[in-house]
Amino acid sequence: MRSSLRPRSRASMSSTSSSHETALEGHWHSLQPRITKLINSVSSRTIGNVVQRFERLGFPWPAEPDTLGHLARLMVASFLHPGNGFYAECNADLVHRLSSMCSNQLFEDELKQAVLKHLVDILAGMSIDVKSEGMPLPKLYLPEVIGIERAEAKLRDCLVNTCKFVAGLFERHVCSEEDIHIVLSCLGVIAPTNLPAKIANDTELASHDGVPQQVTMLSGRCPATQPIQGESFCDYRERLARELRVPPFLIELLAGDSLVDASTHLEDVDAAELRALVRQLHIKEEYRIEAVCTLLGNSMSVFRGTEVGWNLLEQVVDYLEAVRSELPKRAQFMIMDLSSQRAKCAQEHVLPCGPFTSNQRGSILYSD
Repeated sequence: MRSSLRPRSRASMSSTSSSHETALEGHWHSLQPRITKLINSVSSRTIGNVVQRFERLGFPWPAEPDTLGHLARLMVASFLHPGNGFYAECNADLVHRLSSMCSNQLFEDELKQAVLKHLVDILAGMSIDVKSEGMPLPKLYLPEVIGIERAEAKLRDCLVNTCKFVAGLFERHVCSEEDIHIVLSCLGVIAPTNLPAKIANDTELASHDGVPQQVTMLSGRCPATQPIQGESFCDYRERLARELRVPPFLIELLAGDSLVDASTHLEDVDAAELRALVRQLHIKEEYRIEAVCTLLGNSMSVFRGTEVGWNLLEQVVDYLEAVRSELPKRAQFMIMDLSSQRAKCAQEHVLPCGPFTSNQRGSILYSD
């Protein structure tokens, strides 16, 4: 379980473990320059040597403090930089090799969270009406620094690089079909599909003045995942995000007309009824379609391997075909290429489960 890997509170640590944590933090700072050089040297020719050098540096490192998280964020920042799309396959291969050396899922989880944060930041940077809660964009992306056209081009490159990288992770089974579903939801071409919420029978739900707190979506639907006693909004939205299958940092909570801060404990919110919303990120249709086609086209062989994967692919491609005539010419050609690739893939590989029927397919959401 992911929660079992979280660092303990400072109150529960002995002075010995605190000293050990400080030593490990210092160890990371001493390693970071060498790791940065290793990451930047990855290619198809050098990857074996890079992995060996990671081993000599003691990888995998302990979970405490956030050493693997530091590494994941450093890798994502480097891999998804404009101009690095050519090395997406090598970078995904490095992640796969390093994750296979780990005894648990912590490194993979940290890396996937870092990729999602990066994706949302890029989409928010390309959006005209939404600001991201994530890391501020580097100066080389800011229109006021380099001009609108150059900033847009760099963000577009970052978006495409991200999709190439995710496709590479999917091919190597670092990312799952559920992860791809979340990315496609962020891109606005498929509706989030709720997963069943798991709450223990003895869990005490949060309350305000003795009245149980209840969260509803703006649509009026009540999610199965509800706040529990002593929980902060940050922790609650992590659980709610798993049910809604969206990145947690896209979820906002309203108490009346006021936004609830992520660090606020919900029992301290002066309201029994709370409303949750998932922010939508609006970008140019051409860029959205290019990102989706890059993601699907670069991992077509994996989608065809399972019923769930092929069903997901069919949903998105059929939808894109349905709206193709409304899109710019360049986007139309990208969809035509993707459809041709799907048809060829279907001819080369027949799933044991047989063809899909229309009632097996989920609902599609297209945010314009």
